[in-house]
Amino acid sequence: MNPGSKAKKRAVLPSRPEPPSVEQILEDMDRAEPQDAVFSILDGSQTQGGAFPHVSHRSSPVFPSYFSNF
Repeated sequence: MNPGSKAKKRAVLPSRPEPPSVEQILEDMDRAEPQDAVFSILDGSQTQGGAFPHVSHRSSPVFPSYFSNF
């Protein structure tokens, strides 16, 4: 060991987890309450104008039609 060396030993990081599958994402969305933050943000009710004022989960093609009941 060289006392004059300032090189640090690299830390071994754990591997990243796998991203969720489409099925897992849809299951999470099915379990979400109507007052869940994601729906508030998408319909603009949390801030004036909302983060995405032109996007609504009620009319978005991204969300299935069964979300229109919320």
